Amino acid sequence: MRRTFFIILAGAGGLVALLLIAVAVAVWRVDPNDFVAPIQARIKQATGRDVTIRGGIDLKVSLTPKVVVHDLAVANAPWGRAPQMMTTKQFELEVALLPLLHKRFEAMRRATRTGTSAAPHPVRCRPRVSVPCRRRLASATSP
Repeated sequence: MRRTFFIILAGAGGLVALLLIAVAVAVWRVDPNDFVAPIQARIKQATGRDVTIRGGIDLKVSLTPKVVVHDLAVANAPWGRAPQMMTTKQFELEVALLPLLHKRFEAMRRATRTGTSAAPHPVRCRPRVSVPCRRRLASATSP
């Protein structure tokens, strides 16, 4: 009886380990820069403003994953004085992990780094931004 319990426990542990390895390999093989164009199109669709990501995107995987966008520029409204509403060297967006498992995107915190500033300027998102992830990002490029 005791031996059977340990065999079942070891099997369950092995399955969990395989699942974690599979997730790690999947995350490692995904290049977030493949999503730059769909993300730009999605932001333009939502805001009506052109977005330029010149430096690429990085993913920082942890219990609170981060999406880091380098050299980001957001165009100003046509009636605005300046051509750019926002330009930043680095934009970090901290995402809640559990809602992602339920196909929801919740931004918990964002930080920007401009110019030669060594430390990012964190800003808490209140209320949390919650967006359903029903449509794929790639669908943003199609009309």
